[in-house]
Amino acid sequence: MARSIVLVLTIKLVGILCMKAFLFPDSAKPLVDASAIERLLGPQQPVPGQEMDKANARI
Repeated sequence: MARSIVLVLTIKLVGILCMKAFLFPDSAKPLVDASAIERLLGPQQPVPGQEMDKANARI
């Protein structure tokens, strides 16, 4: 009984590792890059009433 439990858990572990290797490869590039997001969102506009000047700027 204990051997069958260990065998099932081992098969599940191998299955999970194989799924990770095939579904999420390390060499995968993201489908959306920063320039695509910037084109989608448009240029940033300042929020009214929160103008940034050198006196209030945080470094």
